[in-house]
Amino acid sequence: MRRYRSRLLGTILAFALTSCFSSAAPPEKGGDVKPAELAALIDRADKLVVLDTPLEKAPTLYESKDRKDLDSLKAAMKLRAPERGWRCSCYGTPAVALYEKGKQIGLITNHHGVFVRCNLWASDAALTDSEPLLKWFDDRKIPGPRKEFDLDVKLRKQADADKKRWLAAMPPSLKPHWEAATRSFTPDLEPMQKALAEQVKDKKARILALAAWFGSGAGPWSGYPVYESVAGKLLLGYSTAELLEAVKGRDLSKPEMEGVARLFGGWDFSQQRPDDLALVPAELKAKLLKHSMETDDEDKRGRARRSFGK
Repeated sequence: MRRYRSRLLGTILAFALTSCFSSAAPPEKGGDVKPAELAALIDRADKLVVLDTPLEKAPTLYESKDRKDLDSLKAAMKLRAPERGWRCSCYGTPAVALYEKGKQIGLITNHHGVFVRCNLWASDAALTDSEPLLKWFDDRKIPGPRKEFDLDVKLRKQADADKKRWLAAMPPSLKPHWEAATRSFTPDLEPMQKALAEQVKDKKARILALAAWFGSGAGPWSGYPVYESVAGKLLLGYSTAELLEAVKGRDLSKPEMEGVARLFGGWDFSQQRPDDLALVPAELKAKLLKHSMETDDEDKRGRARRSFGK
């Protein structure tokens, strides 16, 4: 379960958090963010309450009437108005409610330690420096924002490393076509197929090059970065008989073995060629199963058992 949650967070956060930061505010409203207005609102407040979420009846994490808490919150709000309006699709945690003489006058929500939402504006605002706000929460024994931010940084670094490894494993002739292929969920693969055929004349060698590339991904056989699907689609441009002939009698490298196992054990192969697993020799199935069982990824192990087990 922990591995699945990390993978899901990685998908959401690693690519600049694009799936979470979907535009919802009218573009012309971007200019309504005025950081000085928030500073003035905090100056008016005589009390703050930090809530677990902005939802009704959310647990209180911290409460203060100390002017130092309010002044340090104002100092931590280092904001920049966006050029175009947008809103993060999550509701933001924690939430800081501001009060004046017992009446709530404002609500601020933290979005991943990177953005801030305030009831004053239609658009969210970016933090120019995350650290002051994260420290403000740290100092009040509210660890959630820091943990989320640190996890995001870790996952983005891992995603960057995964992508760098993937690009390094790509057959050189495909690199000029890479950007065009990744702009669509249904890319035109013909230019890549032709380029690879010109670089590698032997069909078996082409298949093995693609298998090694497909085996150099982030790791999962499901829930992987969408750009990895290009290699799988190129492999499925060959018949199952051609794929098997290419690996027949070969001592496959680890990336080649991973690519072949991932292809034959993956969802696309099972849907497009549901009867073709019967064509895979028992000896090869045993090797693919042994290889796949070396991972601690339970999803991959389960798919391998179903595809290559007896």
